[in-house]
Amino acid sequence: MYGSFSNTLALGSPIGTQSLTSLGSTDVFLAIFDNAGAIDTAYIVAGGVSTDEAGALIEFNGQFHATGWVRQGGALLSTGATLPQWDVNSANGFYTSFSFDHEWSAGFYLGDESTNVEPTAIAGAAGELYVAGEFQPGFGEVFAFAGQDAFIGRLGEPTTPQCAGDFDNDGIVAASDLLLLLAEFGCASSCSADLSGDGQTNVSDVLLFLSLFGTVCD
Repeated sequence: MYGSFSNTLALGSPIGTQSLTSLGSTDVFLAIFDNAGAIDTAYIVAGGVSTDEAGALIEFNGQFHATGWVRQGGALLSTGATLPQWDVNSANGFYTSFSFDHEWSAGFYLGDESTNVEPTAIAGAAGELYVAGEFQPGFGEVFAFAGQDAFIGRLGEPTTPQCAGDFDNDGIVAASDLLLLLAEFGCASSCSADLSGDGQTNVSDVLLFLSLFGTVCD
């Protein structure tokens, strides 16, 4: 059983065999039962002072894999990390996996303090994991066009542009990269299209991009 709860969660039969107490608001929890339906173990996956939400849980290649998101100071407890404070309306997505004997094997955040990421689905195919959900304003090398956009991504090693200005990492600085740059125009913090290195995406970045237009990356 994977989901969200607030206050106190009573589990097991009879009710209350095990219980969890939230860390201040709505937290994400996992409960594992045996084949007879008796509670085995239960713990908080992510929690904090603001509302945190569960995304999806699957079993794949002998492990559990889960997604969700935390807000304003929430923490993915499998990593021991605590997120910085930011607007309470923002959400930082997470992915985590653990074995059937409850041992954590991986856990990381999707996005940063300036990104709103809400992963709501996870699926496995051909040995690879895919995550889908909603995000704004930018997520890695992808930028939302206006409000909150849908995304799907394959979990794996992070990619970086092959050369400056190649935001979509297709090996050439072209019109598709310009659209990504313009979608982030006006960004003032943690900007993925910051070519000038001044921490913002502004006119100086557009001018630098135009000087790079047409570059074929090695």
